[in-house]
Amino acid sequence: MAKSPVPKVAAIHDLSGIGRCSLTAVIPVLTRRGIQVCPLPTALLSSQTDGYSDYYFRDLTDSMEAIMEKWSREEVSFDAIYSGFLGSSGQADLVSRFVERFQAPGQLVVVDPVMGDNGAFYGPYSGQMVEAMKNLCSRADLITPNYTEAAFLLNEEYAPALEAEELHDWCRRLGELGPSRVVITSVPLKEQKHKRVSLAAWDSEKDQYFTSSVKRVDRSYPGTGDIFTSLLTAALLKGKSFKKSVKGAESKIQLVIKKTSSYNLPRREGVLLEKYL
Repeated sequence: MAKSPVPKVAAIHDLSGIGRCSLTAVIPVLTRRGIQVCPLPTALLSSQTDGYSDYYFRDLTDSMEAIMEKWSREEVSFDAIYSGFLGSSGQADLVSRFVERFQAPGQLVVVDPVMGDNGAFYGPYSGQMVEAMKNLCSRADLITPNYTEAAFLLNEEYAPALEAEELHDWCRRLGELGPSRVVITSVPLKEQKHKRVSLAAWDSEKDQYFTSSVKRVDRSYPGTGDIFTSLLTAALLKGKSFKKSVKGAESKIQLVIKKTSSYNLPRREGVLLEKYL
């Protein structure tokens, strides 16, 4: 069978009806960059959880199992497997089995260990998800936790800010979980006095560590982590270097956040993805 000129990604994320996040962000970002997205929904939500106190939530584990079986019978293959928000801790094992079943030479496995932000878990999550997510991260080539999620994965206490040396150590320790590449986003560093926000990246294969920072925007929005990781995944699939891919994704999401913040819109609806990306 001839290889398709279009990379194919299995996108394992929830589907939220309101809020630009998960599949409603992943699909347009990857598609716009010439990548075919094959969604495998983990849960169905009336809205994303940040900013909504009451929302409908349905775990789709049974449907995931059935779809996975159908895809396997059809001998579907993927250039990348990319997971995000999971409907339950048990789904982490299901995604691990998905990776094992659909593994292929040269395949990129990306795990965005979505669990929380600002030191707290998202809606349906608890400490049980942390151990499950650690096991899933061991299957990945790349993980992209935010600062809160990195603290959860390392069993570290969430603090208002980190020292630069600590951040380097966190990247190395996350790499010891299994992934060869790590990006920690939304990191407040003590020496920057909350005027900037940083990310740190570690590539164990090249023994390369680097950091980057951008001016802090007063407003934050849900879904920006999904967009960042989607941009990064797309760039890597297009053959760009890890460092260039990380910095490119960072600059793009910073631009979208800055432009969105100029409008007086509810933050819970996310960034103006359609207008600026």
